[in-house]
Order: sequence, then structure tokens, then C-alpha cells
Amino acid sequence: INIDGLLNEKEWQNISTITDFIQAEPLYGKQPTKVTEVRILYDDEFIYIAAYLFDDKKNIKTKQSSYDDWYEGFEKNADYFIVEIDSRHNHRSSYCFAVNSSGVQADYQLINDGNDTNDDWNAQWYSASSIQENGLIIEYKIPWKILHYHKGDSMGINFSRFIYSNNEEAYWILLPVELSGTGIVSHYGHINNLEIPYQKNFMIRPYALHGLTN
Repeated sequence: INIDGLLNEKEWQNISTITDFIQAEPLYGKQPTKVTEVRILYDDEFIYIAAYLFDDKKNIKTKQSSYDDWYEGFEKNADYFIVEIDSRHNHRSSYCFAVNSSGVQADYQLINDGNDTNDDWNAQWYSASSIQENGLIIEYKIPWKILHYHKGDSMGINFSRFIYSNNEEAYWILLPVELSGTGIVSHYGHINNLEIPYQKNFMIRPYALHGLTN
């Protein structure tokens, strides 16, 4: 898969799409005003995610900013899409990947079931966006090795989209209105029947030698 913000590869065309998003804001629980299509592929090294965010081209708001600058490049300043993956499938923590309409990236961790956020988590992953006549396309290429996944065949996952023109937020799995005490990660949907290679973890530990020589 060439990460270019275009869905030209035949692999993208022959798989089912996730489309059943639900509006969180401003009308909680209602159908979104725009259609969202998500596709997922994977191989032994990467998980690939394509989001087609349908909208009129003139409505899409772009915003340049630095990497990881959430308040400048995201936070209701542009159209954007977020992927959150509970790769350990522990319903407690997830790795999150946001891309805005200008291709700016931001990443972070949700921990303690989303009650805490680790904004200092950074990793190398790949994405690209392109604006088409009928919407915005965002492609992701995320290495398995940065996800520290467990050896099972299921993971938690969720997707969210912000539509700038309507000040609208939509989720695949809608979260409770009152998040305090109800958690976030534990509400994710799931991808099942994964066949990815068992991950071998290597750890390098520093040590010192001490002795006396006469």
C-alpha cells in the first residue's frame, strides 16, 4: 500500500467498509450529517487504515501546525480523524493517532481507561491526506511493533471524526455522555481473528563493572 492519500490499490476496493458512525456533538446519538467510510488491511509488519470523510470540498478546513500541536492543528481548528487502538486488549489503555486535513500528525496514549492521557508518547508511523471533490481521504500505516500488542487475535479499536463546517463530532462506537468514571477504552469495538506474528520483545539493560587492581 502506497501511503499517498489516494485509494488506488485494488486491495482497498475489495474489502468491506465501516460506515455506522454516530453523532456525539452537537446532537448526541443522532445520525451524522456526513458519511464516513473506514477500511482496514494488515500484513506482518503494519496495520493500514483508510478513512474516506465525505463532504463538499469547499467545506473542508485545513490547518498547518507542528507535529503533536493539538490545540493549534486540531481542537476544532480543522477537519481531522482519529484512530485509537487497544492493542493489548486490556480495556485500559490505547495508542491514538490523529491526522488533520493538512496531513499534520498527533499521537498520544490513553491510560487508566482513558481517565488519563500521556501526551509525551511519540512514535514513528506514516500517514497522508488528500482533498477530493467529494471529501477528504486519510491513509494510515502503523507498525505493529510500536503497538506492543499481546499474542491474542483480537484488539479494541475506535474511530472518531471532527467535521469543522458543522462543529460536529462523530464516533464509530459512541461513548457515554458523562465520561467521568465510565471510561473510554473499555467501550471500544473490536477487530477479531487477527493473524499477526508473535512479537518478541528485547530489552537492553545497562550495567557497570567495579573492581580493584593492584
